[in-house]
Amino acid sequence: MVVVHTNGIHYLPFRVCLCPNAATEDIQLLRMGYYPSTYKQIRTVFSFQLLDDYLLENLECQTSTYHYFQKLRRMTNKAIPQSIPVSKVVNSFQSTLTSLISFRIDTVNY
Repeated sequence: MVVVHTNGIHYLPFRVCLCPNAATEDIQLLRMGYYPSTYKQIRTVFSFQLLDDYLLENLECQTSTYHYFQKLRRMTNKAIPQSIPVSKVVNSFQSTLTSLISFRIDTVNY
């Protein structure tokens, strides 16, 4: 699974509980502090710390999504940041942000 955190982009194995009474995979990931990019066939997750960090960087420094992920690429591999493919991750991140922002607006208005 691709895990995007404030210290870079990582490929890590994840094991979820498959017990009969266990919560679904997306709920288990949320409880662990990871926001899935999708709810079907989850392949990419974003840590809550990353989401908070990005929102603060965007608010205070007007950092674009592209530049934020360029920073994450460099943090992941300082020698060859171009070796970290991010196009799918950036698209997933932008979709995730859009859904989170619309969710916050809907919950604030009620």
